[in-house]
Amino acid sequence: MHDAFLSPEFSVSFEHRGPRAVARVRGELDLATASRLGRALEEAGRSRPEIVVDLADVGFLDDPTLRRLLRSQTRIELGGSRLAFTGPSPDIARGIASNALADRITVLPSDDAAFDPA
Repeated sequence: MHDAFLSPEFSVSFEHRGPRAVARVRGELDLATASRLGRALEEAGRSRPEIVVDLADVGFLDDPTLRRLLRSQTRIELGGSRLAFTGPSPDIARGIASNALADRITVLPSDDAAFDPA
């Protein structure tokens, strides 16, 4: 099953694999697009226990945007699901690693990698 949210500079499509939803994000993540993505992830978290956000095709993600996604992660986790990221570019990976909230962010090596036991 695939769901998609599109705009000229941003898109996200979901691939559902059993209990996991993989969100493939393309384009630039700013506060406006992060809010749309956050809502879509929270919706996916209501029906899937695992959400993986593939950032391989994301060209931009700054700290305010990351904080917005972390708010969505908190809501997803409060609902009983888990969220992780995969595929960030080297620049985005450095930004995530240097963020003050980096210890709350799970980055998996691939979209089918297992989460650590809870």
